[in-house]
Amino acid sequence: MQMASGFYLAFFASFVFDTPGFPLSDVPLQAITDKVATGRLRAKPSRVFGFDEIREAHRVMEAGEAGGKMVVVHA
Repeated sequence: MQMASGFYLAFFASFVFDTPGFPLSDVPLQAITDKVATGRLRAKPSRVFGFDEIREAHRVMEAGEAGGKMVVVHA
């Protein structure tokens, strides 16, 4: 499955990922994206910023105020 042009999927990777005990190949990324696509898993960002708000997005992130994943969109 390919994502549409202009979309980027990122996730938080802990220090456990890609270790001998938990290789990256064991992370079920396709299953996660399938669950998001069908609505079985909520993947709503905590905040969405317009590209013109990029400075505020960085401020929020650096201040530890994000409260979850943030998205910056370019219209």
